[in-house]
Amino acid sequence: MKNKAKMIVREKIDNVEAVCREIGDTNNKSILDIGCGTGELCRALACNSAEIFGIDPSENAIKQAIEQGGGAKYRTATLEELDFSPHSFEVVIFCTSLHHIPDSLDALQIALKLVKSSGKIIVVEPQPDDPLYPVYRWLDDEKEVQIKAQNSIDTIVVNKQVTRTKTLFFNRKYRYASLDHLIEDMMEVDVTRTLSEKDHTAMANAFDAAVQQDKDGNYIDHWYRMDVLELS
Repeated sequence: MKNKAKMIVREKIDNVEAVCREIGDTNNKSILDIGCGTGELCRALACNSAEIFGIDPSENAIKQAIEQGGGAKYRTATLEELDFSPHSFEVVIFCTSLHHIPDSLDALQIALKLVKSSGKIIVVEPQPDDPLYPVYRWLDDEKEVQIKAQNSIDTIVVNKQVTRTKTLFFNRKYRYASLDHLIEDMMEVDVTRTLSEKDHTAMANAFDAAVQQDKDGNYIDHWYRMDVLELS
């Protein structure tokens, strides 16, 4: 009898909620969110006695994060530009950002220097070949860099620099009122993205095939994986 491949059970949860649940009480904790974007996760983690730091190379994203307030501290910077002391943070987070960093393995090595010996690194990454991939690949095919990021995580685990204490597969409903809404959202993240007329037609066809509806409107399932890493 042939062995059947193990089916992945994906929890229905938002990526921000998944990270917040993993961290739990943030009181008296120092947390660094690398690639924080407009600060959604930072605001969710912030409390009076926590030190929440968010960095992002996008000046526009950091400007929006600061304007929305919420108690976190923000800086326009790349990971290499940070001047924090070693072992400054209980938690270092890459929430859908690791695959955007050209050298994802080096980024993890820097994170290892920043996290305390009793702390953890949390990495949330989109999964290649999820239901959204046939749509967004026409604007930016990120499969290769997503695989590279996951391989970098596996490398520091195999090298016994960290122990992977948890892996969570989950599904977030991405809501788009229309294809134009989706394109606008993706362009905001990276203004260098371009879309030819031919690819726009292909993307529209893929969108129509993938989009679903529930009582709250249109959505497309987007699969994620969260790895929780602790120093070995």
